[in-house]
Amino acid sequence: MRGLRHSLVRPRDNRNVILIKEVCPVHVKVIELVGESPNSWQEAVENAVAEAARTIPNISGVEVYNLTANVANGRVTEYKANIKIAYAEGIPR
Repeated sequence: MRGLRHSLVRPRDNRNVILIKEVCPVHVKVIELVGESPNSWQEAVENAVAEAARTIPNISGVEVYNLTANVANGRVTEYKANIKIAYAEGIPR
């Protein structure tokens, strides 16, 4: 369901003008993903966002909430980033 929103504008001649525009409801959804990279945590985050962007339009933000890594023989072999991606649903195309 669409709603109407208005705002009061006062031009230079001090007349009141009301602007009315239609507002579409927008729902923000959040999904959790794990990104992986052999090189860095930043690349792990970027890989997860890029993979999500292949199927999810309107991504508006990312929260990185956990960083981990696999270790073998005393060296980091894989970086992992747990992230939350926010995206908007209901935006007209």
